[in-house]
Amino acid sequence: MAETGETRSQKRINDNNNDAETRKKTRGGSPKFDDVWQYFIKGEEVNSGHYKATCYHCKKILLEHDNIISNLDIYGLMQDEEFFQIHSIWAPIKECINILEAKSASLADCFVYMIKLAVAIFRLLSSNPYKASAIQIFNHCYLEFQHPAYLLCYFLILIIELST
Repeated sequence: MAETGETRSQKRINDNNNDAETRKKTRGGSPKFDDVWQYFIKGEEVNSGHYKATCYHCKKILLEHDNIISNLDIYGLMQDEEFFQIHSIWAPIKECINILEAKSASLADCFVYMIKLAVAIFRLLSSNPYKASAIQIFNHCYLEFQHPAYLLCYFLILIIELST
């Protein structure tokens, strides 16, 4: 059955509207504020614009299936906010160490992962009690790495890799 001109044009308009909606959703990079909070229970404000939150889905699973997690230590960790604050610091450190222990790691890799680690520490909430210690330790390690010979080698490695 053939479509009429009117239905084709209506279909084209609907397709264009759907494309515009998709572009609106993907352009901002992050969901709208109200959309995010439909999945979380909003807790106390830790600093300007940052709140503690509990995931509805996680809480539902823990309440309905309390026998899923038989190890009481793990169950306690899942409910301990301090554990997740420590994890937010240790995860990028662990990634950095694993990459740099590889046989193929170079001085350039070390420098790049030092920068990634600095960014990860910078992104920690200021309310995280471990942030100040992490910054202090990172600064000490970076001063050891900031030897002029190391920095020269890093730039020479880049020049060699770019020329080949």
